[in-house]
Amino acid sequence: MKLRQAVEHYIRLKQSLGFRFATDSQILKAFSQAMGQVRVGQVKPTSVRAYLDGSGPVTRNWERKWVALRGFYVFASARGLVRRSPVPAWAPKVARTFTPHLYSMEELRRLLQAIPPQKAGQGLPAPTLRTLLLLLYGAG
Repeated sequence: MKLRQAVEHYIRLKQSLGFRFATDSQILKAFSQAMGQVRVGQVKPTSVRAYLDGSGPVTRNWERKWVALRGFYVFASARGLVRRSPVPAWAPKVARTFTPHLYSMEELRRLLQAIPPQKAGQGLPAPTLRTLLLLLYGAG
């Protein structure tokens, strides 16, 4: 069976089961197009890795593509379309771009002091702002 046909069959199956499957559908169609007119079993691990890597570093999108391809190849393997999956067994760790900031007790004190006194009809009351700030601080 051609890769494109197997992908379409997989997408129809998932959608018939009630999944919206929009993102995975796009990923799998792009993968099928990138691989060209090949049979499902002819896809090489190097080709899959090249598709996953694209032109940049490992991101959340790399991981998303990996999950979609892994699901498709589980489907293909269960139906005897491939003997083994060309998808890498493990996804590399995604680099964190967010560095959390932990406020010191002094910074928290200054934030609490910066809460304006309550004025009738203007925004949230001061006690509510104070409670919200302390809740967010305590929750991390």
